[in-house]
Amino acid sequence: MKVNEAFSLFPTINCRAVLNKNSEKWNQELMQVSSSTHNIIPGTLFCAYQGASRDGHEFISEAILKGALALIVENEDKLPKEISLPCLIVTDGRAAFETLAKYFYNGRDQQMYMIGVTGTNGKTSITYLVEHLLSDKQTTFGVMGTVNHRINAKVWDSQLTTPDSWTLYQRLDEFYKLGATGAVLEVSSHALDQKRVHSLNFDVAIFTNLTRDHLDYHKTMTSYFKAKEIFFKSLMLKSVKLKKMAIINGDDNYGRKLKVADGVEKIYFGKSKFNNWRFKVLEKNFNFQKVKIYFGEMEWIFELPLIGEHNIYNFMPVLIIGFKNNYSLPLLQKKVSEFKGIPGRLQKVFLSRARRNIFIDYAHSPDALLNILLAVKKIRSELKNKKIKIFTLFGCGGDRDKGKRPLMAKVAEKHSDVVVVTSDNPRTESPGAIIEDIMKGFKSKKRVHKEENRSEAIKWIIANSAQEDVILLCGKGHENYQIIGSEKKYFSDYDEVVRNFE
Repeated sequence: MKVNEAFSLFPTINCRAVLNKNSEKWNQELMQVSSSTHNIIPGTLFCAYQGASRDGHEFISEAILKGALALIVENEDKLPKEISLPCLIVTDGRAAFETLAKYFYNGRDQQMYMIGVTGTNGKTSITYLVEHLLSDKQTTFGVMGTVNHRINAKVWDSQLTTPDSWTLYQRLDEFYKLGATGAVLEVSSHALDQKRVHSLNFDVAIFTNLTRDHLDYHKTMTSYFKAKEIFFKSLMLKSVKLKKMAIINGDDNYGRKLKVADGVEKIYFGKSKFNNWRFKVLEKNFNFQKVKIYFGEMEWIFELPLIGEHNIYNFMPVLIIGFKNNYSLPLLQKKVSEFKGIPGRLQKVFLSRARRNIFIDYAHSPDALLNILLAVKKIRSELKNKKIKIFTLFGCGGDRDKGKRPLMAKVAEKHSDVVVVTSDNPRTESPGAIIEDIMKGFKSKKRVHKEENRSEAIKWIIANSAQEDVILLCGKGHENYQIIGSEKKYFSDYDEVVRNFE
């Protein structure tokens, strides 16, 4: 793609001016497009726009020194004097960057079955279920999410829930070349607000739920909800796919409020009669749950090797996609019974010598913590074993929403027998100060143990629990690191558990 071809992608509605059309660089070949000076190479088209915390225009001179071939900017007044590079002035730099990334990497979304999952909790679990249940000899799904990006045996590291536009379209192109016929993406509120996915053509939009999280960014729940709603009102309206579906948790208050674009089939799932698809739990223990699913006059029984009602909510949209695409229901019943679980999502640690029910979970919001605690409490109640105690370990991330810290303490105290408060990813905050913020949420500290060192906290909880007790290690999930200051150090809850039983 040449500079003039890149600039021609933008209609006058988004293009205010073109500078230096006569430059010798006008017809030169672009090597890449970037909005960051960290990875600029000679031949880069640099996009500068106002970000959430930094203004990209501040780095234009650095980009030029590193070999930028052309520029796209929002503010002409912030260009260096006597600029000679070809320069396009646009109204929306983020949207321009995403458009260029899509064009550069062949727009593979139009050739693949695209599933997007948004909501506070459940996104990662759904992507794993799509990959396991809907991939077969004819269909292969690539996955982009919090844990990693992957297709079959090929895996890439993940830095964000939803990657930047350049990485996203590059990965879709790589998926396609590796044989993917579909892709399932976790779509974060940040990505929607920052227009990282606005040119994607989705077949399916899934809404899981909305609870308090990311208010350090969105400030209010209304703003958070409006960011999520963009997916269903705007992106699904613009999608050129022929059979578009919005699959929505109808038991969630925000789910019922969602406005969905015309021409998109709305499907609601949950327990209440409001929903098209409903479920009822027939049996459950610490290893599996048996569920009856209803749709119209039809009903099926599935045995899920996952605990917690929230995991039924995660399973249902995947079942609906399978049903709508004529998958064999008996085959789906068989495949789900063979599912091995999701890393760090109520992931059970199977150690015979442990003789405890130990689970690792990513829960880092009050609602996510509540869901897993209610799940294990219900199972304990049905087992009628009053000797089983629930031990909950958690911390809160630094440089993130401080308001949820005491709220998580209240949830843990109400639904646990013993609570251990420790470090999560403190980042640039004092670990001790974060713990003290959490401690303000407890009514009584009699059943609360504080230990700043997460390794020692896990050691304590194992030493003070007994056989058959439930241990919930929350907040880190699949992560194999801790961020302390600006340093990322190796740390794994799973490895710590294993070490304590060696």
